[in-house]
Amino acid sequence: MISNLLLKFIGIGVLVWFFKTAEKVGEKSVKWAIIGVLGYALAAALTHFLITDVILDRPVSSKSVWQFFNILPSLVGLTAAYFVRKKFLLKGKTLESKE
Repeated sequence: MISNLLLKFIGIGVLVWFFKTAEKVGEKSVKWAIIGVLGYALAAALTHFLITDVILDRPVSSKSVWQFFNILPSLVGLTAAYFVRKKFLLKGKTLESKE
């Protein structure tokens, strides 16, 4: 339950992060916000279904291991969003305000 809430809050943060970054580099803000959230959600969902569900299906030795695997999809999704932003959105551009 906590991991679902965490996933949603980070997803909103990624949306705002990509929107603001796209504005600063002169790209279409809504398009990049959607791309950022999709990249985050896809990586988080794949991690959840391929890793977390498989591991947590078995008895877990400690609560800390259980907590780690519950937040793992959020961490992987955020890492994927970072690399999507760096590789595709920024592409050597500088982050200067367009005000």
